[in-house]
Amino acid sequence: MKRIGWNEVPRKSGSSHVRLIHKDYANPYIWSFSDSEELGPVMLAKIAKHTGLTEDDL
Repeated sequence: MKRIGWNEVPRKSGSSHVRLIHKDYANPYIWSFSDSEELGPVMLAKIAKHTGLTEDDL
């Protein structure tokens, strides 16, 4: 996501969620997955829908 312009907002104290912002999107995207979680095709499609990722990005 960083490759297509999403940047992490500094985390609030005690938060495990990552807030990502993009200059072309009004609302931040909240990333709530740990690095060890494997995401399936349905979740990847949902993320792509809200963030502008394409199949090539995934």
